[in-house]
Parts: sequence; C-alpha cells; structure tokens
Amino acid sequence: MRADAPDFATLLAANPKLNRWLTVQMVESGGGPKKSYTANAFQTSQILWQRDNRAIYFATARPPTEATQEEIGVLIAARRGASGKWNVMKSIRLEATGGEASTAVEVTSDAAVPSDDVPVITVTLNQGGRGYSYAESFTYSMLDDNFVLHQPGKQIPFGG
Repeated sequence: MRADAPDFATLLAANPKLNRWLTVQMVESGGGPKKSYTANAFQTSQILWQRDNRAIYFATARPPTEATQEEIGVLIAARRGASGKWNVMKSIRLEATGGEASTAVEVTSDAAVPSDDVPVITVTLNQGGRGYSYAESFTYSMLDDNFVLHQPGKQIPFGG
C-alpha cells in the first residue's frame, strides 16, 4: 500500500522543530555584534522524491536581513511511522549569502536508482555579488535515514 507523503504545510505542522531553520545570525554592514533575523515562513517547498514510507523535501526561506540578501535551503528526510504520522528523520540547512543569493536543488540520479533505494540529490548555492559571485554544489544520498555528503571522486553508496 502506498502512503502518499503529506504536503509541506502538514509535515511542518506535525514537526514544528523545522521552524528553527528560519532564523539566521548576521553581522551588519560595518561590523558590530550579530543580529538575528527570522523569516515569517518557508516560501517554497517541494517533494523531491517519495517511495512508500519515505520522502525527501526541499524548502526555502528568505529572512528579512538588512546588510545583504540571505536564502536558506533545507533538505528534509521524512519517514512514516507505524502510527501513520510522518516524522522528520534528518534535516540539513544550507545558506546562500550576498546580492546573488539563491538555492537550487535537483534530483540527479533517480532514473538509475532501484525503487527501494533513494536518489542522489544535488543542492547548489549561489553566493556573493558585486563582481564576486560563485556557485557551490553539494551532493547527497540517504543511508539509514541520514544524508550522506559525497566527496568528489568517491563512489556513491545507495540504500537506506
């Protein structure tokens, strides 16, 4: 029996600890102490992958910072428990900062992955601005409900 993953709002309501990812600490222009900024809510969310009792989500938020733009991307692994409730098993927060700040996510190997395994996911962070912009990418898969960060040149393990 297939148990469809809930939409993100339902997952968030059942797992309010995800709201901790909405706050960033930044030093203002000209230095000084760090200040906290909190986004009102996640602005975008999507289910990247789903199989039976497991799902992977990606959500973004933009806290209202003053010195520069900031975008938070959160990669979330959820599993449906015996009670039928979907629980967050692991979440990873990634931040992009600067005038060109943005996050993007792509399932990069779902077609080649057997149905019992999880896909390889690449998250790209666009950083900086004003003549010094760059992108950095991080590639993850799942193993035992944990995200595994892949190092360049190493074989990617499947399973979980």
